[in-house]
Amino acid sequence: LIPVTPEMQACYAAGSKAAILHATARTGGVHALLGRVLLLGGNVSSNRLEADDPVSIADLATLAAVQHPEWIARHYFEPSSRISLRLDWDSMVERILKRTRKRNVTLLAGHPQWVLSFARQITRKLSSGKLRFTSLNAVWPQLRCLILTGDFLTPIYRQLKDAAGTEVMLHEVFGGAEGIYAAQGPGSMPGLRLLAETGIYFEFLPLEAYQPANLAELGFKAVPLPKVKPGQPYLMVVTTPAGLVRHVTGDVVSFSSVQPPRLLPMGQIDLRLNQFGENVLSREVIEALAGICRRHKWELTFFHVAPLISRTELGINHGRHEWWIELKSGTVDTPTGPSIAKELDQALQHSHPGYQERRQNGNLASPFVRLVMPGAFEHWMRHKGKWGGPHKLPITRNDRLVADSLSNMARFSKD
Repeated sequence: LIPVTPEMQACYAAGSKAAILHATARTGGVHALLGRVLLLGGNVSSNRLEADDPVSIADLATLAAVQHPEWIARHYFEPSSRISLRLDWDSMVERILKRTRKRNVTLLAGHPQWVLSFARQITRKLSSGKLRFTSLNAVWPQLRCLILTGDFLTPIYRQLKDAAGTEVMLHEVFGGAEGIYAAQGPGSMPGLRLLAETGIYFEFLPLEAYQPANLAELGFKAVPLPKVKPGQPYLMVVTTPAGLVRHVTGDVVSFSSVQPPRLLPMGQIDLRLNQFGENVLSREVIEALAGICRRHKWELTFFHVAPLISRTELGINHGRHEWWIELKSGTVDTPTGPSIAKELDQALQHSHPGYQERRQNGNLASPFVRLVMPGAFEHWMRHKGKWGGPHKLPITRNDRLVADSLSNMARFSKD
C-alpha cells in the first residue's frame, strides 16, 4: 500500500506527460491530443484500511479516472467516472460505446489484453448485415494512438495492430504502483526510454547480487543510472515522493543502451521460473514462444507457464515446465502439444544457458504443453472475477497457484 500524497500525484502526472510527449515525438505531431482520450480500466476496491476509515484502496487506473480537474472530465477525458469505475466489464464496454460512438476519440489507453478484448467486443457489436467494422480506427476515424501499459506486447502485437487499424500507432509504457518508469521513444532502437526526470530516483541492483533475505545489506551493491552496463539484468530500486526509499520494485530490467538510457522489462523476479535453478524470466519465455508462433503463423491469445514437480531427491527438485497455451482458432498448420514442446525446449536451450545446464544435468525434463480450446482462459478469468479492467494473467509463476486452478477447471487427467 502506497500513500498517494500531492507530491506523488505530481510525479504520476509528470510521468504521464512525459510518456505522451514521447508518443507525439514518434508520430511527429500532436494529432492524438486534439480529441478525446479514452482510458480503459479503473476499479474502486471495497477494501479500506480500517472498517471506519474513509480512505479507499485503488489502483493507478482508478486514480487516472477520478483525480483530474472538472474541465478535463467535461471536455477531454472519456468515459465518465461513473462508467469507468463500474465493476462489470461487459456493462462498462456497452456504456462506453454508447457514450463515445459519435465523439472524436483520438487516443485510447489501457492494458493490452483488455484493449484487444474491448476492440473485438465493440467491432462485433457494431457489425451487422453487410456493415463490418474491423478495427478501432473504423469506429473512431480520428484515432491515432493506443497507449499500452501493464504487460508485454510481444505475444499479441500483431493482433493489437490489426485491432487498432493502419492509422493507429501502438505506444508502450512501463510503470507500476510506484510510478511511471519508461516509455517508447522516437527511433528504431529496441527498449523503452527511462523517464529519469519526473520525480523518481532510480538505482539498479545486479540480479546476481539479489538475496531477498538480506536486502538491508545489499545497498552498497546497487548502482546509479550512469554506472549501468548494457545487457546485464538488474532489479530496479526506486526512491519516490510517496515516501519509498531505496525500494526494490521486483521488476527485472536490462539496458539495450545507456546513452540515452533504454531498458527492456524482463518480468517480475518473484514470477520467474526457478524451481529447478533455471532462472528463466518472463521475457525469455515470451520470446521463445512468440518466435515459434511467428514461424508457424500461429496467433497466440493467452498462455501460462508453471513448474510441474515430479519428485524430490536429496533436497533437489526434479520436474519440468508445464505450458498452458491458447491459440486463436483458424490456424492453417494445426499444432500439437508435443510438437510445440519440442520446439520450446530447443529454443530455450539455445537462448538460455541456465535452462540448458539444467536440462543436461537431469534436473529439468523437457516441457509439457497443454493446448486448450479458444476461450478457455477467458472462461477461467470470468469464473475468478478477473475479466476486464486492471486484472491480468501472470505469464509465469514459480508456483502452481494458477496452473492447478486451470487444471481443476479443465479436468485434465493427472498424466
